[in-house]
Amino acid sequence: MIQARERLDDARARMESPRVFWSVVGVASLVGLVTRLAYALVFQWNHPPGIFSDESHYRTRAALLANGYGFTTHVYSSMATRHLIQEVVIVGSTVNAALATIHPHTSASIAAATYPPLTSILLAGADLIGLVTANSQMLLMVVAGTLTVWVIGATGRRVAGPSVGVLAALIAALYPVFWIESSQVEPEPISILLVAIALYLTYRLYQSPGLLNAGLLGAVCGIAVLTRTEALLLIPILLWATVAFLPSIGLRSKLKIASVGTALALVVVAPWAFFTLTAFNQPEFLTSNGGPTLLDGNCPASYYGPDIGLPGAQCRLSSTQQVGDESNRDYLARSIAVSYFKSHLSRAPIVFAVRFARSWYLYAPNQDVQWETSTYNVSSSVQYAGILVFWILLVLGSVGIVALRRRRSYMWPLLGVVLLYTAVCTFILPYLRFRSIGDVGLVVLAAVGAEAILAGRLKGPSATLAQSVSVDRDVASQEVPQLDTSTTS
Repeated sequence: MIQARERLDDARARMESPRVFWSVVGVASLVGLVTRLAYALVFQWNHPPGIFSDESHYRTRAALLANGYGFTTHVYSSMATRHLIQEVVIVGSTVNAALATIHPHTSASIAAATYPPLTSILLAGADLIGLVTANSQMLLMVVAGTLTVWVIGATGRRVAGPSVGVLAALIAALYPVFWIESSQVEPEPISILLVAIALYLTYRLYQSPGLLNAGLLGAVCGIAVLTRTEALLLIPILLWATVAFLPSIGLRSKLKIASVGTALALVVVAPWAFFTLTAFNQPEFLTSNGGPTLLDGNCPASYYGPDIGLPGAQCRLSSTQQVGDESNRDYLARSIAVSYFKSHLSRAPIVFAVRFARSWYLYAPNQDVQWETSTYNVSSSVQYAGILVFWILLVLGSVGIVALRRRRSYMWPLLGVVLLYTAVCTFILPYLRFRSIGDVGLVVLAAVGAEAILAGRLKGPSATLAQSVSVDRDVASQEVPQLDTSTTS
């Protein structure tokens, strides 16, 4: 016991050195790269997505962008020609060959905003440098997942010191749910990375209040909105809430900080919002896919039967035929979904409760595994491993909440992202890829809990987390100029 205590104290002392800390986090990131590559090569390699999958959509959109067609889509006189572009993109060909076969009198170019643009823009950049196959683009997402490990380690250090940062990086590297998402050519790998960066910047702002830190946080939140629209809620959850809790800062200074951060977020989002509001028959805000998504979750297949709470994709068939432009489809699907919801209000609480339970694998997890396997070609064995680890993280995260509360540490940002994506799963759809974004906060909380358990077990019940974790506020204050806090309300 004494030797174990000495080893723990020695490890903590070493972690106080920035060089040692970043070296260890670098090793954890390398472990994350290896695990993600192994999963991608064993389970996902040479398994292209189906024509109607989201991954196919993003890769097709990227190919159109790379070939100069912008954010447009095509309405075809025949379904065969409609599928042609997607088929050649799936196997890694350029889209020009497919477009050349479509007679100009049988197709028309119209605006497209089914999903926010950032993922497609990044994939278009990959297309332009020759990374056009599904495998090569999957490797780009693996790189994003590896960077996430490093950022989560840095965030853990900001939250509760270097030992927690190392544990957070190791958990992120070994978490099977993150492996799964890092192999999907979809927005989630990028969203997880951006949420991790936003959390890091949130704690940096809290520890070193300043206009620059607020602007950086706002800009990252805006970029996150361009991957997934619900990230718009990160602005109040992370930026506004953190500014409100800033200690020893007057109201006028808080308003200034919040205004700068919000303005930067809006500047980033504004060009895309202007496009979606003006390019369609009906004004759209950020995406034209809200209606079909709502319809997936508000229909008989999702409200009744053995698959309650799961997406009822067949329900949107009546609204997916494009007439005019995407906004027409969106408004039709939305009206059907809202009408169904209103006529089944008594059933909605049950459905919401089931979705909440599904999002935490507390209701029929076998069904969720089967659904993810059939829809996204995800390994069922890795999913079951992810469920087991997720439950462990919930326990450790609960311990972490208690530990941070005893220290009176600021933990709302971590809880906020977990609650945000739990709410998305509860009120929209319980997709694994939705909830996995919120797992960034859970991983850091679990690292705090694991460190607290180790400290209590090896140093006795009188030890406190505050003895082993601290944030170097002097270093933080040197990174960004301090805002004048003498201003009072």
